[in-house]
Amino acid sequence: APDALEPSPLIDEIKSPLVRNAEAAAVARSLGLVKQTSRQIRRSTRSSVRQSVRIASVDDNGTKPIWLVLFFTIAAIVASISLTSDWHVGVLLVCLIIMVICAVFLFALPKSPPPATFTCPMVPAVPLMGIICNSYMMGSIASSTWSVITAWLLVGVLFYFGYGIHHSELKVKRKPKAAPMEVPVLTIHDSTALL
Repeated sequence: APDALEPSPLIDEIKSPLVRNAEAAAVARSLGLVKQTSRQIRRSTRSSVRQSVRIASVDDNGTKPIWLVLFFTIAAIVASISLTSDWHVGVLLVCLIIMVICAVFLFALPKSPPPATFTCPMVPAVPLMGIICNSYMMGSIASSTWSVITAWLLVGVLFYFGYGIHHSELKVKRKPKAAPMEVPVLTIHDSTALL
């Protein structure tokens, strides 16, 4: 009879590691060494991981897209100027590396769902390609042309701030209209009242 109570070594070999772990966990719980079951531990671990890993939203972007696009644009313009000029190849490589880094970060930013109206397809790929094309055209312009463009832009800015901003229709529409003055009307019924 005492042999029947002892487990045979053959049965221990047949038991899987999961069964042995479950038995060990049951023994540990019965002795008070562990207060939670493995299922409770897994559940609490999952919930704490979910709380610590917060999904990024568009609100977290802040001004990151503005700065990334600005650096991308400046690097693209300098790269296009270095292509058309006799600049060192290192300048072109540095600008290309900056452009790639900015593009990778822009692609990694969370995006808002598209509105029901028209949106630019494949954002940010299409806008970045547009920046590259326009930068190449700007870099291909001769420096004498840039001086003429700068002069005309300066004339336009001076005209806008000198005249346009003060006489715009939007500013006229936004001005609060003064309430008409009420002039008391004196009616005289009796001509003797004045005397």
